[in-house]
Amino acid sequence: MVSLDRFDTFKAVVEAGSLTAAADLLGQTRAVVSFNIKRLEAELGVTLLTRNTRRLALTEAGERFYLHCLSMLEAAQLAIDEARSEHTELKGTLRITTTVEYALAKVVPALELFRDLHRDLKVQLSTSSTHADLISERFDVALRLGRVVDSSHRAVQLSTFAILPVASPAFVASVAP
Repeated sequence: MVSLDRFDTFKAVVEAGSLTAAADLLGQTRAVVSFNIKRLEAELGVTLLTRNTRRLALTEAGERFYLHCLSMLEAAQLAIDEARSEHTELKGTLRITTTVEYALAKVVPALELFRDLHRDLKVQLSTSSTHADLISERFDVALRLGRVVDSSHRAVQLSTFAILPVASPAFVASVAP
């Protein structure tokens, strides 16, 4: 398969008018540019450029290839931009599971700001004290207290969260021996 980098090199040579100018434009040596043009011609089985020490010209095949080359490079850039755009904006549904206590204390307050930042993202919050099967229940994030149960999951400590037993003096007096 022909490399798109060689398409880009060919385009640069045509637009710059010389191998040396294209090399400067691409930040490569003249030898590398020349090698890539020769390699491209060999892979295609056709001469794209006629060149001598003073002049460089497109062949008929080179003229046709140049037009296709422009389309291919533009299409490749659009594909790259499209793929990257999927990672710049959060879209779809984010499913989160956590305990009731942690949801009330930490997650719910943070979700308001998070939703303001990511309006195209729908958040589904599920609260339970039992550990969910993240795969079968299709959770993206599990926020849990304690140690990681399944070592196949990636875990990061986000914060510390203390649960303290508390009771009123009257309750303690009523159950004390």
